[in-house]
Amino acid sequence: NRVINYSNDVINKKIIACEKHIWACKRFKNDFNNPNYYFDKVELLKFYLWSRQFKHRAGVLKNQIIELTDFQLFVIANLFCWKRKDNNYRRFRKSYIQLARKNAKSQLLSLIASYDCFLSDEQAEVYLAGWDKEQSSIVYREIESQLQGCERLYNKYKNSYGKITSLKDGSFIKPLSREARNTGDGTNPSCAIVDEYHSHKTSEIYDVILSGMVARPQPLMNVITTAGFD
Repeated sequence: NRVINYSNDVINKKIIACEKHIWACKRFKNDFNNPNYYFDKVELLKFYLWSRQFKHRAGVLKNQIIELTDFQLFVIANLFCWKRKDNNYRRFRKSYIQLARKNAKSQLLSLIASYDCFLSDEQAEVYLAGWDKEQSSIVYREIESQLQGCERLYNKYKNSYGKITSLKDGSFIKPLSREARNTGDGTNPSCAIVDEYHSHKTSEIYDVILSGMVARPQPLMNVITTAGFD
């Protein structure tokens, strides 16, 4: 209901939004009448409850439970909850999200990464890709902070050699960067987050990760960025 109400408010211009975001909200509403797909509201509830296992790392909300905003729920509803009726796989394989600074971008990316790693039905490989090592480590540090503050995940994972690994099935989260000469060759990604895409000089990292996703039944490539000059 929150996501539908949010979409209506954007469409009716009660919430200020750009034209493309209004289109996205209209598509979301129209898809409920699409005979090829269904909306999995249980999946949305699972992600919402997953996010509430963690706390804000810094700022005025430090140490408070994460409560997803309506626009964050809208993003998750689109990425994880539209599924194909013929095989129950997720509908969308790619996303592009352009978001202003200080809107908890890294926090949302961290939740997407850990959700896919710890709750996937298959052995997940989640990659965080920035152009340089520092950019790749921003979301990774956020994930570390969230996991360390979650009592339910104590002794459920290990963090070593620059990789977070679930002890249940070996699923892992790992940062990549061109600067570290580590762009994902030979990987089998289930989920990838290409962060601050405006800083990438070429599409090299994106292309390498995407080419490794062909063996996955429902991979998810997320490109996210703030506005840039290039």
